[in-house]
Amino acid sequence: MDNLTQILTEALVNANKNGSKINLDDVIKEVIRTEVEKTVNEILGHELTAFLGYEKSEQGASKECGNSRNGFYTRGLNTTYGPISLNVPRDRNGQFESGMFEKNKRSTKDIGQMILKLYSSGMTDVQIQEIVDSLYSHKYSTSTISVITDAVKEDVENFKTRRIKEKYFALFADAIYIPLRRDTVEKEAVFIVLGIDFEGKPEVLAFDIQPSETKESWLNIFRSLTNRGLKSSRVLVSDGFTGLDEIVKDLLPGCLYQRCFIHLCRNLMDKVRMQDRDEISFDFMELSRLDNGKNAINAYHEFLEKRGKKYSSISNWGAKININHIFNFYHFPKELRKVIYSNNRIESFNKEIRRNAKAHVQFCTEDAEAKFLVTLFNRYNFNTRRNGIRNKNMLDADLLEF
Repeated sequence: MDNLTQILTEALVNANKNGSKINLDDVIKEVIRTEVEKTVNEILGHELTAFLGYEKSEQGASKECGNSRNGFYTRGLNTTYGPISLNVPRDRNGQFESGMFEKNKRSTKDIGQMILKLYSSGMTDVQIQEIVDSLYSHKYSTSTISVITDAVKEDVENFKTRRIKEKYFALFADAIYIPLRRDTVEKEAVFIVLGIDFEGKPEVLAFDIQPSETKESWLNIFRSLTNRGLKSSRVLVSDGFTGLDEIVKDLLPGCLYQRCFIHLCRNLMDKVRMQDRDEISFDFMELSRLDNGKNAINAYHEFLEKRGKKYSSISNWGAKININHIFNFYHFPKELRKVIYSNNRIESFNKEIRRNAKAHVQFCTEDAEAKFLVTLFNRYNFNTRRNGIRNKNMLDADLLEF
């Protein structure tokens, strides 16, 4: 039963009991009020997810970011269509605040502030128009809302040209694909580089939008980083795009290159039969949990010899990969290896981008997509200043030999 049918049925029942007539205006107003209540509660959940930087279903993510969900409290909020009841989520550190209302007030924030906040949460101009109309009974055209969100354009330029730190402990590079219209609609690559500084704070450093993932595109984005101040990083983690290791070697001398261990395992599974995948993937992932790099390399050779007897494709696969790119994370203290042995740090953030981007279905222009991305990047960078990784005292420890 949809919302309108349910409310209309309840109104009919009450009218029969009281011997009165149905006030259709009141019914419609109640339908709108309950829809506003439902939508605002959904937005609150999205806001907390964006604030924390990980989905509720991602196990172990709370330990990495140093913060977690902590239930909710109930409060009221006055709207044009009547009061609504909200389940406002809380975080363990007590830092989360909604962009739609101030903590101790019973009414919503300034319309302009709210529009920008909703836009950065991934809502489209049409969706924002509906929310503003519901909460404020204020008619804003989508073109007017677009003018307000154009204020983000300056943020895009500032984001792309701002100075960054000279040194970072780790860099993570990845590309995701989002639908973009250029006459026709196709998914295009969004290149993203995320860094962790020596205070343990994650930060999105750069991005670029290109039709496809190429070596030249990665070269341009890393050149932009060095032009903006980057001089060194201890390690770069990526999923193994061809040529990225050479780019890092040229532009950031001394930076180790680490292939994402989890991606390596996935690539390996494409070379074996379904019935063997669980056993072989378990053996391969065990190589990431040993005491030191020397033992890992020895075990890796044993793995290739054992599994290569049945699958020559595994032997051929192993012969093509630089063994250092598999195990460079063993040069670091055990407490830091989980941070840099895979691309999980940036991929969890990319999930949040994809989730928010779904509301747009497609972006009509590259500028629109850039505005959307930078609002997410700036919010992520602001929030993670308070939620760095643990064991930051080890970030500049001497490299371990093996």
